[in-house]
Amino acid sequence: MPRLARVDIGDQVYHVINRANGRMQIFDTPEDYQHFEKLLLDAKELVDMRILAYVLMPNHWHLILQPKHNGDLGLFMHRSSRFQGL
Repeated sequence: MPRLARVDIGDQVYHVINRANGRMQIFDTPEDYQHFEKLLLDAKELVDMRILAYVLMPNHWHLILQPKHNGDLGLFMHRSSRFQGL
């Protein structure tokens, strides 16, 4: 059974975290970090998301985001999830 989409409300602040399974590494090289940052910027251009803060660590990352409109958080996360290391 598919999971129901989460509701995200515009102009609210969200903390988003993603951890790798079994404490495996997501980012192996400096280029991996740069690639993920570029995906965040590309997704920001498409969705017009406010990225308030982010932290990238070898096995997980945190984002503090403020979408402008209802539903933008899901669109942004879908766009930024194209990282091949995940």
